[in-house]
Amino acid sequence: MKLKHYKLKIVTADGMTHSVPFSVPCGEDGEPGKMPNIKVGQVNMLPQGSNASVTITGTPEEPILNFSIPSGGGGSASVRISTVSILANRWVGTSSPYSQVVTVEGATKNSQVDLTPSVEQLAIFHEKDLAFVTENEDGVVTVYAIGQKPENDYTIQVTITEVYV
Repeated sequence: MKLKHYKLKIVTADGMTHSVPFSVPCGEDGEPGKMPNIKVGQVNMLPQGSNASVTITGTPEEPILNFSIPSGGGGSASVRISTVSILANRWVGTSSPYSQVVTVEGATKNSQVDLTPSVEQLAIFHEKDLAFVTENEDGVVTVYAIGQKPENDYTIQVTITEVYV
């Protein structure tokens, strides 16, 4: 079986660039190859200074790429994913923007907390002419609802970025 060789360029949040070589099985010369359905598996953070690597599992038709990427140096950003529950009965205010203090697991005073709603949630918010924004003041995260006062509870994915200046 032949292998086709590639190099993957990875740019980390702090701007460091890593080049990771990997190979994908392909058909013999002259045979039309079947387009693989490539999926990303695990992404693991390595200690700073480690070498980046990619392992391939799965099948030739459905390879799964697993990445190991070194963390950045000082002054960089660290990114995590979590969820936040926004409850209809906790909105404060009589007109837009309404506010609600929420608990975001792992948020610190240096966290930038961004809501990343699903496509379905975005469609609902658009239909209801509703937008959400967040603010972090010394580790206290407040969500603001702009538009009408939300009447439903929502669990929304958040991206937490540690920012150091």
